[in-house]
Formats: sequence, structure tokens, C-alpha cells
Amino acid sequence: MAEAFVKYLSVSVIMPLYNAEAFLSEAVESVLREREKGLLEIIFVEDASPDNSLALAREFQSRYPDIIRLYQHPDGKNHGAGASRNLGINNATGDLICFLDADDFWLPGRLDGAQELLTEDDSLDGVYDPTTYQLETEEERQQFANEMNNPDTRPAPPPDELFETHFEGRAGLWHTNGIVCRRRVFDKVGLFNENLRKRQDGQLWLRMITMCRFAKSPLNKPVAAYRRHGANRWNPQDRKTNPKEVFASEAKLWESLYEWIVERKSDIIQSRIDLFIKQIMIRLGRARAMKTAWSVAMKENNPFLIVHAIRGFLPGPRRIKMWLKEKF
Repeated sequence: MAEAFVKYLSVSVIMPLYNAEAFLSEAVESVLREREKGLLEIIFVEDASPDNSLALAREFQSRYPDIIRLYQHPDGKNHGAGASRNLGINNATGDLICFLDADDFWLPGRLDGAQELLTEDDSLDGVYDPTTYQLETEEERQQFANEMNNPDTRPAPPPDELFETHFEGRAGLWHTNGIVCRRRVFDKVGLFNENLRKRQDGQLWLRMITMCRFAKSPLNKPVAAYRRHGANRWNPQDRKTNPKEVFASEAKLWESLYEWIVERKSDIIQSRIDLFIKQIMIRLGRARAMKTAWSVAMKENNPFLIVHAIRGFLPGPRRIKMWLKEKF
């Protein structure tokens, strides 16, 4: 009996490159394994790397001219992951968009779950798959898992709980490398916020969850690996080594989300707006207070205050309420 014909949607993979020379070959080869699953193009966006990433990218482009496209920012300067992904999205031609950081890699069968669901249901905006980590030692893996509250053991929530659980911090593993969405999604929610050098991906996922319909992949295995190394843009240790910057970054994240929801509120159902704003107010107040606590602790050079600032200063409801009243 002949095997049924499968019609795959075309896929554009956006891959920002920055200091990726040591990892790019493995990343590219992992994507090329999926050529028979609808892969249309790999879009490199080289972000003014100080290493040999650009030369290596050009080499791959010459080897695979039918599938690899290379872009740089017009001014030739470094603009960060958000701006680089936006440049890739704006030049993508596939039906579906997915992402892979150049220091990470796909696992076999990466596109299987997304293709299965998105080819069957045109009303579905995207699919989320589980991902995992690539760590050099078991000791490092255990340390990272503990700092991240064991994210690689928490299952992702079902679609009908996705919105609420993201705001409650129970979303499980939801990572850039594990998301596939239709190009139309960016018309609905906009692109990555280029004013955020950190957390711009998490900010976009919250916007997508608010306005789009996502499904959990039928696959129960990781489809990509996030590589943990010393040059990662985000590190759990940052909360201990540079907490003031972390808290300031979080405050900027929630401020930007507040501005976005005010701008788009006519497109969002009221119940989600209410929950969204409530959570933004709480988290924004917390981030501001924690930043202030750290500043005071360091100014006073008080070990007791410093320890409590590192652990996380959580202001009482009255203080949050007073701050929000003054701010909003």
C-alpha cells in the first residue's frame, strides 16, 4: 500500500549570529537534517560579531546557496537579538517561522509535531514543543536546573491554561527554540521589541499568548537543545552578581508590556486585559522595589541588607498599592 502524500508548509528558520563561530556548524547541520520536512530557508542575520562568524556564515552560504541567506544590519553595527530576528522575519518567505540561536541546535524530528498540527488546522497560529539543555558536566546541569526551578522537568501547560500559567510563573518549558508560528502572527502582535536588549523574546511570547491560538505539540520529547555556556546573554547567576541590572531589566519589560496592551486593547478580550494589567502592576512594582532595595543595600554597605536584597526583597501589598497609585 502506497504511503499517503504529506503536504508540508514551507519553513523559514531565523538564526541570529553573534560570536557563534564555535557552534555554528553544529547548528546549521542540525537544521539541514530537516530539509525533507518543509524547510525552505535558513536566514542568517550576522550582528557585528568580533569573531569569525561572518566568514563562516559566508562559507555556509556558498555551500548551500539554495537554502541559506545571509543578512547584516544596514549600518554594520551590533543591534542585539531582537533587532536581528526582526530583520530575519521581514525577509522570510516561508509559511511558518521558527528560531534557532546559532549556539544551540535542533534534535531529530524538530518539525514533525508543528507540521502535523498546522497543516491540519488553518485557524491555529502556532505550536510549542519541549526543549532541553546542553551542559558540559552533570554538576553544571544540576546547578543550572536548581537555579531555574528544574524547568526541564516541568511539562508545558495545555493550551487552555497557557495564558494564565505564564503570568503565574508555572508555564513549564517555553523556549525560543521550541516555537513554530505562522507569519501572520507578527501582523497581529508586532515584532520583537528592539528597545529590550534582554527579555525581548519572553515579552513577545506573552504578547503572542494574549492574542493568538497556540497548541501543544503532540511530541513528548525535546526538539531542540539550549546550550549553556559562559557567554550566554542571560545567566541565572546574574540575579546574584548583578541584581540591580536584572531588576531594572524586568521593570523595563513590564513597562513595555503595559504600553503595548494599552495600544492594542481593542484587539484583546477584556478578561485577558484585566489579568494582564493586574499581573503587570504587581510584577512591575516588585521589580522596582527590588532594584531600590539593592541600591540601598550597596549604598549602606550593610551585609544584612545585601543578603536580603540578593534573596529578593518583596514589598508588602500596601507599599505596592501606594507605588502603583503614584505611577498610574
